[in-house]
Amino acid sequence: MSDFDSSAVLIKSYNLKVECNIASLGQSRGIPKLLKPLFDKYIEKGGKVLFKTKAKQLLVNKYGAVNGAIGKTKKDLLQINA
Repeated sequence: MSDFDSSAVLIKSYNLKVECNIASLGQSRGIPKLLKPLFDKYIEKGGKVLFKTKAKQLLVNKYGAVNGAIGKTKKDLLQINA
């Protein structure tokens, strides 16, 4: 079973609705101005940024709320708790 298939099974098992909206280039021009202060505050509060880390799986609680993720680094898997 692929990662996509296992994710689809998980989504169906929790009866979740998933939507994807694609923003046009014009809609995204203001995003860097919005994200810079959020990013700076995140770092100021002790947040860590993980580059070259691919999300492999979302972790959910018994109610279906996301409470973490599994990421893949060059060396191994990493669990991040929300």
